[in-house]
Amino acid sequence: MLGDGDAIRSASVRALIGKISVNVQEFETAKRYLKTSWKTLKPLKSKPDNIFCSVFTLNQLGLLFSSVERVEKTLKYLNQAEALYEEWKVEGVKFTSLGEIFGCDPDDGSAELEEEHTLTLYYMAQAWRLASCPVLATRYCHRTLARQLQIIDSQNKIEWALNAATLSQVFLEHYMFSEACHHLCAASYVLDLRRAELDADHSEREQHEADLEEYNHRKGDIALCWLKYDIMLLTVSRDRLVQENEDAKNFCQYPDEIVGLMFPNLDLDKYKKGVRVNFVLTYEDARPLFLHGQECANRGKQYYTLNEHASDYIRIQQDLSQLYVGLQFFEDDESRFVEIL
Repeated sequence: MLGDGDAIRSASVRALIGKISVNVQEFETAKRYLKTSWKTLKPLKSKPDNIFCSVFTLNQLGLLFSSVERVEKTLKYLNQAEALYEEWKVEGVKFTSLGEIFGCDPDDGSAELEEEHTLTLYYMAQAWRLASCPVLATRYCHRTLARQLQIIDSQNKIEWALNAATLSQVFLEHYMFSEACHHLCAASYVLDLRRAELDADHSEREQHEADLEEYNHRKGDIALCWLKYDIMLLTVSRDRLVQENEDAKNFCQYPDEIVGLMFPNLDLDKYKKGVRVNFVLTYEDARPLFLHGQECANRGKQYYTLNEHASDYIRIQQDLSQLYVGLQFFEDDESRFVEIL
């Protein structure tokens, strides 16, 4: 019979083979190796030496069943991975890394475990989306972004900013303007960090131009997410005002699971200044929102030009039309109303 150390090493090898099999879509092979690995690891999951390998194996099992759209099994294994991490995330406990299991990495495995837990949350977000539970998918997406902020590097800043801006659009669907605004501000903040890095970059000209092109592209995308925010706030404010009083009281019913999701460690006051999150009631409320949306549309068109991105340019013009319609509702001065038309 193998000792605990040998058993964990044997299970780790099987888990790694299982991961490779998932990557090359050899799902039956992956299933065989990963289930054998977990069968070995499960009785040993109370040992700190085994925690990383167990979470890794459970993650791969979740990814395997997600790949074949077996949502219940995906969530079963990922929930176990999350619970195991939470159970053992106690200050002072030393975790063994995968490299250390094989005697080639003397470092504490805590960093590897943290990265693996971030993957758990990311896979959970995909699984809940697959299960048609967008609210829980949003919650896990936010948790993933919050953890990624702790280790974000230059190459990932633009991707993080774009993901945060994209997630803001989900909050908009629930009329959660405070949360949507926060995520857009966070996206703008991280994008500015990347711009500062590019300004100080002295790498080869070709690489710098490619990085700058990517930055300008995503800057345009995030500006258009802001435009959608302004349109939605104007439109929803209008719809709320035209409803009957008794309906207006229940106009917004926010899902408890995603209320108040923020990034508390980011100082976003500069980005939130002047941005409205409350419903619009008057023309004086609507006009700054309209002007902000107009500015964002122009920013988007700096990248999505008519000559190079005709379809995207036309969509921006259509969004601008919606912005004017939104402002028009709140205009009670006939001369200005005609100007808008």
